[in-house]
Amino acid sequence: MEESIVGQIINFRGLVYSPINEQGVVFLFGRVLEDLNLYIEEIRIKYPDCVARDDIAALTHEAKEVSGIKYVMDVDQGKVERILNS
Repeated sequence: MEESIVGQIINFRGLVYSPINEQGVVFLFGRVLEDLNLYIEEIRIKYPDCVARDDIAALTHEAKEVSGIKYVMDVDQGKVERILNS
């Protein structure tokens, strides 16, 4: 059996050891992306291996309900209100 090579103990969201390769980093990123308000758009083998966005919006109310992503008209509502009230 091949000996395991692992990083330092972190015990963070299901990852016992810190990542030591790209796959580990992508896995860890996937565990924190909701905290960063990001959505993964694409995962691929070549660079960049993960494309994430923070500027997506649901185009219909139905899409909002299904995905949990903000409706397009609500995305910048706070900014719009500040502009209109200034």
